[in-house]
Amino acid sequence: MKKSFYYTFLIQLIMGYMLPTGALAQPTPQGQPLELDYEAPNSYLIEDIQVTGTQALDKEAIVALVGLKIGDTVSLPGPAIKEAIQGLWKQQLIKDVAIYASQVKEHGIILTIQITESPRLSDYSLEGIKRKEREKLIEKLPLVKGKVVTEGLIKKTKKIIQDYWIEKGYLYTAVTITSLPDPTQAGHVQLTIKIDKGENLSIYAVHFAGNQHISSDVLRGQLQHLRAKPRFTLIKDMLKQMLTLKPIRQGGILWRPLNFEEINNYWQKHVILSSSKFNPAKFKEDKKHIIDYYQSQGFRDAAIVDEAVYQQDDGLLNVWIKLEEGTQYRVGAIRWVGNHLYNDDTLSQILGIQEGDIYNPSLLQQKLYGGNPKHKDIAALYMDNGHLFFQAEPVEVGLEEDKVALDIRIQEGPQASINKVSIAGNTWTHDEVIRRELRTLPGDKFNRAKLQRSYRELVMLNIFDPSIHPDILPNIADNTVDIRYNVKENPNIRINATGGGAADDLKLKGRLILFTNNFSLGNLFRRRLPLGAAQTFGLTAETDFREYNFGLQFVEPWLGGVKPRQFYLNLDKSFEGNRVSTGGRLGLSTRLTWPVDYTVLRGNIAYYRHYYKDYDLLDVGKKSAIGTLNDLSTVFSLDRNSTDNLIYPKEGSKLELHLKLTPPWSSFSNSLSWPEGHCFKEYHQ
Repeated sequence: MKKSFYYTFLIQLIMGYMLPTGALAQPTPQGQPLELDYEAPNSYLIEDIQVTGTQALDKEAIVALVGLKIGDTVSLPGPAIKEAIQGLWKQQLIKDVAIYASQVKEHGIILTIQITESPRLSDYSLEGIKRKEREKLIEKLPLVKGKVVTEGLIKKTKKIIQDYWIEKGYLYTAVTITSLPDPTQAGHVQLTIKIDKGENLSIYAVHFAGNQHISSDVLRGQLQHLRAKPRFTLIKDMLKQMLTLKPIRQGGILWRPLNFEEINNYWQKHVILSSSKFNPAKFKEDKKHIIDYYQSQGFRDAAIVDEAVYQQDDGLLNVWIKLEEGTQYRVGAIRWVGNHLYNDDTLSQILGIQEGDIYNPSLLQQKLYGGNPKHKDIAALYMDNGHLFFQAEPVEVGLEEDKVALDIRIQEGPQASINKVSIAGNTWTHDEVIRRELRTLPGDKFNRAKLQRSYRELVMLNIFDPSIHPDILPNIADNTVDIRYNVKENPNIRINATGGGAADDLKLKGRLILFTNNFSLGNLFRRRLPLGAAQTFGLTAETDFREYNFGLQFVEPWLGGVKPRQFYLNLDKSFEGNRVSTGGRLGLSTRLTWPVDYTVLRGNIAYYRHYYKDYDLLDVGKKSAIGTLNDLSTVFSLDRNSTDNLIYPKEGSKLELHLKLTPPWSSFSNSLSWPEGHCFKEYHQ
């Protein structure tokens, strides 16, 4: 059925297509009647598009955002107008919009886009807080002068302010934002943000209910963010324990070995140095820690069934947590399914979990996929032998009273070989510097231990950020894998020149330092920037115009570029009063795989010549005549360093055997004569 409308009622059509709220069509008294047939829409050619109501926005930009252009054909009724308005709304630049036909011809139409722009921010103020508080808060707010002010921006600003103060212990912070037109700039507004922080609340105590198997003290020890009111009752409790003879009674601490967890829980109960503010987000984290701990103790069904945070006194909160522990489960029968390469006994020995042990899902996952190269796990057993596609899934197949029967279903998968090894992120460092440290080589079987060792060797270069991320890119079709090492350069480069003096004695001092651990001597001769070869170069010079010290250091970690044989050279010269010392040190080191694969054998020879004049060289209270002292020594060392980081190690160990000695000059001649003539030091360390 046909319905005839004048174009002045085109708004009814637009609203019939579910336009966003606020999109109004303003009719004009021009043009011809427009017949609309809902069953058979007519097509119209857009002859022109006009824009009205703009102040700051560009009209051409508005037309571009609408998605309609002159020469397009639109169907009316149809979705074109609706989509055009939605396109404008998505930009969040306007407060109101309407699109209507200002003129209609037989097959042509002229559209008018009438908009009302959203106001822009000219300025804002924060009231109710101190100046320093305002400075810190402003850094977090998304308010920039000239930015379009929308309801979304107001809500976001309010939430940021509330979250900021909640984190500091102001749980009931109230924020009121008022928008007023700027009298000096049309289309702009000023925001007044009033903040009422309320009372600053600290935690007084954390209480637990429903915990029958695990004490409240142990549960408090799992909290990382909720700390109660400061208290120190350690001495008082220890005196009470001794007076009541509790330690020597049956079940006392002298009857059983102590563990770290027990000591930590006791300490946290009796020594609380500072309380914490209540933070809902951190409270949620701590609740998860409590449940995780329960599950690690076999309470797989443990849950927090109720909680409350209530104010006790002025500025103090009590936190109450009610638990439902459930049954403590233990491990039942363990059955291996799908294993062919290794028998059940081998896998059970590596797993290390016996029937009757407390059921701990997180420990089970750690034993299957630990990822620690120093502790063997099931995944390492397979992946170190090329089975990259290995999977192990523990499945609870039975529950009898308090025991959980497990099937560990294994998919061994085929062996994968390394196809390509690539490097990304190195701007200055040469590729060969990185590749020579890698243990994962094309053509070899995939080996997770070698992948982890390669990561460790790159970190120990100390020229990359420790967040090195190797991407494992498997190709199941041909059983190969590509490895890409993503590095971020962070070399130690220092260029420092300082000078100064004291006004009282007019003594001037100067110091110059040039140092880098990613030097490239080869690039220096090629007239390039001397960086990228992981060589160490250092130059120091210090003087106060009475005493001088000069030093030169150079280290080549791969002498010859074939094997990890390190060459290092130090040269020093100093002038101190009546003494001049000149010398240096020359050394070599090489990596060994015996007795372990972290061993380095080092050897160096050092020679220093000291010229003295009226100088107490041996610190015996006697100044000598003019003479020369020669110091020739050799150093041998055997180092073992398995730490995971050169600067901040988290695991591993370091051991060094060191021997320093001089030739037995006294057996050769009287060259040790003193105080006159040339003499040689003789000693050993």
